[in-house]
Amino acid sequence: MTTKPKDSASLWVDPDDAPLLMDEFFEQGTWRVGEEEVTPQEAKAVVAKIKPWEPPQREQARPL
Repeated sequence: MTTKPKDSASLWVDPDDAPLLMDEFFEQGTWRVGEEEVTPQEAKAVVAKIKPWEPPQREQARPL
C-alpha cells in the first residue's frame, strides 16, 4: 500500500523542532568580530580575509 489510510492520525510534529528563522530575525542582529561591535561592511571584510584551509590565528602561549 502506497497511500496513507483515510482514518489515520495526522502527521506527528516534533515539539523540539526549532522555529524557522526569517530575514527579520537576522536584520535585528549585531555584527561582531570577537567581542568588538562592527559595521556589516567591516565584518564582511574580515570574513573575506579568512582562508578556509588556515586555522584561526591565536596569541602565542607565553611562559609563566
